[in-house]
Amino acid sequence: MKKAKTKPAAPIPEAQEQYDPFRIIAITFDINHLSSYRHFITDILLYSSLSRAYRKELAGELILTLDEIAAFLKACFDISKQKHQSSLIISEEDVRKRKLVTNKKGGLGYWDDFPKVLSMEEFKNPYLAFRLIFEYTTHEKLHDSFKQMMRYACSNYVSYPNEGNTLLLYQQLMKLFEAAHLINVREICQTEDFLKHPY
Repeated sequence: MKKAKTKPAAPIPEAQEQYDPFRIIAITFDINHLSSYRHFITDILLYSSLSRAYRKELAGELILTLDEIAAFLKACFDISKQKHQSSLIISEEDVRKRKLVTNKKGGLGYWDDFPKVLSMEEFKNPYLAFRLIFEYTTHEKLHDSFKQMMRYACSNYVSYPNEGNTLLLYQQLMKLFEAAHLINVREICQTEDFLKHPY
């Protein structure tokens, strides 16, 4: 693994400061781990075709989560348009290096955070996943599709979303979350006053 150029730390936006998509990524993974997002997305897509509602008592939290996901998707979209490259040059042998996959200490952090949907090329350069997904869709379309699945999941009525669309949505969302997680672990150390919590 060779070190290439490093990305400057992104500042915390104040009232009139510029929007920084890398800060949104850092905050997204400060709120929850990758494995939490993976379970949440899987549950929502699973419950979207069942006749019972997904944890109805948490409706308020689901609305908040939907807002967080909307901000996250926009940040990924904006980063994809900036045409970034990974600041690390990674070989296939580097896949086993814990520090490239997780910043959790001990336990099952490596396996929890290990990408399950990314290709090897996307593992080496996570920005590639952003570019490939947003060649075919926009963050608004992804958000609208997930919002519709959330409506199905929170309803007691049986709905039959198209299975192909559900699988594609799962793959697109998970690629974005896994790629953003790798960028967060490898490249975003702090965003000025906003320090990421050590795991």
